[in-house]
Amino acid sequence: MKFITLRTSGLSIIEISIAMLISSLLTLALYQAFNTSQKVSESISATMNAEQSFAIGYNQLEKDFSAIFVPERVFAELIEKNSKKPTDKTPDKNSEKSTDQKQEKEKPPFKDIFVCTLKDKDLESISFLSTHSLPLYNSKSPNAVRVVYRLTPQQNSDFFALTRQESTQLDVAPGQFKEKNIRAYDLMNSIKSLTVSFTVTELPKKDSSSSPLISSGSSEAKTVSRDEAAKPTPKKYIPLTIWPKQEAEKKQDYLIPAYIILKGIFVDDITAREYPFEWVFPVAAYDDVMLRLQNIEKKNPEKPDETQEATKEQNKKEQSQQTKNKNQGQQKTGNGQAK
Repeated sequence: MKFITLRTSGLSIIEISIAMLISSLLTLALYQAFNTSQKVSESISATMNAEQSFAIGYNQLEKDFSAIFVPERVFAELIEKNSKKPTDKTPDKNSEKSTDQKQEKEKPPFKDIFVCTLKDKDLESISFLSTHSLPLYNSKSPNAVRVVYRLTPQQNSDFFALTRQESTQLDVAPGQFKEKNIRAYDLMNSIKSLTVSFTVTELPKKDSSSSPLISSGSSEAKTVSRDEAAKPTPKKYIPLTIWPKQEAEKKQDYLIPAYIILKGIFVDDITAREYPFEWVFPVAAYDDVMLRLQNIEKKNPEKPDETQEATKEQNKKEQSQQTKNKNQGQQKTGNGQAK
């Protein structure tokens, strides 16, 4: 009796292992492509997030810093302070009463025009007066506000947030904003560090004897052409890492800076990537403020020092001696030619 065996078509173990190897290679390649695309999308979203935060922060800071101003009350106080003259008259009772009434009516001198405090070389707070305010709905925005920026630590994080506050009361000190519960808005988050520096122009030297056409030296007087005198002198900028508040209040040399420079590092929350930035903000009112301060000083010049008067007299004596020597030399030459 014969047995008939049927052959069924199938795959061997080698064929199945080869197929599994090829499929695993394909899945690995697809996973790598997906992983790279996901990383690219995360980096794109991180850069977009950084650029968006940069755009919002830079736009607001530029509007606030460019609109910094000095109120007219400050210039009026400076003019009144420089125009006062000491009197030796004995005060009467009526005059004392009138002065007491005036002092009650008069306001205290305006302070904190531009204030900046640092903490471990980083920005802690910066306060100034600005004509740019946040838009308000169903109400008119104020013409002038006091703006305060603070670098505050974030909760459950090692980074900082840049907050903004504003008040319509210009006389409010920056430290009183917390007491009055003025609302703060987060302008930028995830800031690792933020430093601030300033630049001002070099003050002109006070010399009443110098004229635009003659510059007097120690021995000779050098004449300068009118074209050279008409040319504007280039400005020399001085960098400052700390704003001299006390010196500014005493001398009234610099009320506001010419440029404000912010350097910092922004960190993305998703990728933990650091984005360094450096922003330079010009203050539009700086030239006008410095010109007005110079005009106030010109109208009320200070008394010259004894050293300046001595140098002027010495220069005059030297010039007179030089002219005498020249005249004597000309006379000798004329006598020689006549002989």
